[in-house]
Amino acid sequence: MSFYIVLIHIHSVLRWFLLAFLLYSLVISFIRWRASEPLGKTNALMAAITVHFSHLQLLVGIILYFVSVKVMFNQAAMASPVIRFFTIEHVSLMVLAIASLTFGNIKAKSTDDQKLKAKYIFIWFLIGFIIMMLAIPWPFRALGSGWM
Repeated sequence: MSFYIVLIHIHSVLRWFLLAFLLYSLVISFIRWRASEPLGKTNALMAAITVHFSHLQLLVGIILYFVSVKVMFNQAAMASPVIRFFTIEHVSLMVLAIASLTFGNIKAKSTDDQKLKAKYIFIWFLIGFIIMMLAIPWPFRALGSGWM
């Protein structure tokens, strides 16, 4: 099995862990925010773990970006929807999504108001989640990627 195939599998498996942690953080922060309850140390830790997983996913993605056969730096890349997606769209949107998660976690840590912590996490993580959903090469988008 080649290095490229191993990276693809790692990147795909990490995606599911990241999405699970992100959904958990979204649900809990929304519940806490709407109920005006404190976020709690466990939930703040889960938000931090979500951000750390997103950074790990980004690191694997950056390595993959430079060894992928679906990333090309020439004019012909713009003519192919698959090559354009992986060369420009996927990486740009994912960096924005991860920046949103990171910013939300930093904003939450910077305030003492527990309700505001949950609100910051919910809003910024939701923005990141929406961007991620748009940037993931789901199989139904015909971009040459599978569920794993």
